[in-house]
Amino acid sequence: AEAQGLPAVVNLSLGGISSAQDGTSNVERMLDNLTGAGKIVVAAAGNEGRAALHAGYDAEAGSQYEVPFVTYQNPRVDPDDPESTPVLPIYGYADFRSVTVMAFSIYTLDGEGNLSRVAGSDPFILDVGSGEAQEGEIRDIFGTVVAEYSVESMRDPNNDDVAFQALFATESADLTANDGVVFAVRLGGSADGRVDLWLPRGDSYVDEFLVDPPALGGSAATLVPGDYAYTLNNPASALKVLAVGAHNTTNTWTDVDGNVQTQNDDFGDPVALGARADFSSYGPTRDGRLGVDLTAPGNIIASARSQDQLDPPQGRVLTGGLHVMYEGTSMASPHAAGIVALLLQADPTLDPDETRAILQQTARADGFTDAVPNAAWGAGKIDALAAMQAVLGGTAAEDPAAAAGIVLDAPYPNPSRGAAAVAFALPEAGPARLSVTDMLGREVAVLADGPLAAGPHRATVETGRLAAGVYVVRLVADGQARAQRLVVAR
Repeated sequence: AEAQGLPAVVNLSLGGISSAQDGTSNVERMLDNLTGAGKIVVAAAGNEGRAALHAGYDAEAGSQYEVPFVTYQNPRVDPDDPESTPVLPIYGYADFRSVTVMAFSIYTLDGEGNLSRVAGSDPFILDVGSGEAQEGEIRDIFGTVVAEYSVESMRDPNNDDVAFQALFATESADLTANDGVVFAVRLGGSADGRVDLWLPRGDSYVDEFLVDPPALGGSAATLVPGDYAYTLNNPASALKVLAVGAHNTTNTWTDVDGNVQTQNDDFGDPVALGARADFSSYGPTRDGRLGVDLTAPGNIIASARSQDQLDPPQGRVLTGGLHVMYEGTSMASPHAAGIVALLLQADPTLDPDETRAILQQTARADGFTDAVPNAAWGAGKIDALAAMQAVLGGTAAEDPAAAAGIVLDAPYPNPSRGAAAVAFALPEAGPARLSVTDMLGREVAVLADGPLAAGPHRATVETGRLAAGVYVVRLVADGQARAQRLVVAR
């Protein structure tokens, strides 16, 4: 693109939960350094939204925390070494000294939901930066070795956090959740700090932290539940990369054999059109960003079938045999990359921050997205037409076609350093409230509150009175709500 004197957008339909999710990894920083004016990177947010792959807590010095998790498949062998001992991996990032002591336990879960400890390891001091794995055994009450563990840790030079990975090795075939077995890692530290743990997800297996763990019975440790947050993939977690989640726009199709196929949810019903795809990963990031920037169509998307695809999934090839159906945020991010390409045709100088601001300010919110921005939807659903109108200088509040509902334009200028104008329109006279909130939902300014006439209106945000950061301008009227992002710079 540089040789041709043209702007470029790159789509990255790849990645995994593999970093501290704070923009500091080598891959994240490399991608950020490649971007700039006319150089945009778009990435799939990830497909880890179905399982509780994350557990995190704010540690207090001297306290103990226990994080239970399960595996639904026997611990796995290294695919590059089929003769190796099966392992179950878990990894984490922690503020320095917030994790200094570790131990491991194995529990059984009875029919009444009670956990009983059947095996455990002795606690050990985490030897950060030793360069050697710390190994030990997990023994039952009779002293029999049930499993072994190996822990590697290091001080991450990019963010000064402690990164650690634990591998559980066992020859047993009955240590899965299906057999009522629960694993747990016990952590303690000598300093306050943030601790986050993840379970990697593979194509053929799912491990999960317990979202609602039962009491351990007499344990002094604080139980830490699992959740679905912090599952954004690297490289979508880079600071300058546009992270795209997925929503549903199709749930049926006719395959090459003339059969009508349906994409169903976990309850056997067709997935709801307009809803968020349940596999789409969640934010936020570990450094406090929203994570997911917005969503695009990504569930049941037809694309050209590769001539090298010899065995496509049954029922997914469409009439004619030239196209095939897939789902994933890897189907959503190309939609966003194509829209970015259109925006760059209109303005080849757009940089990542400007592009993100335009797409988020023009994204659509509805009954599925709830109040945006949020960690599931980002700013909402991508809107190609509205984004292009914003780049070309169109004003939605003056568009008669928008008269069916309330309209809130993006603040201008944005980013703002002193004051920003906000245009909005009401289809009918009535009560309306226009306010500004920070990213935690705290109201910092009220621009209008009371009865207003039908038609276009304008208000001013005195951004010079606000601290630098990201804010949300919200309009509530006629039983509807609209939101736009406002960046205050200094």
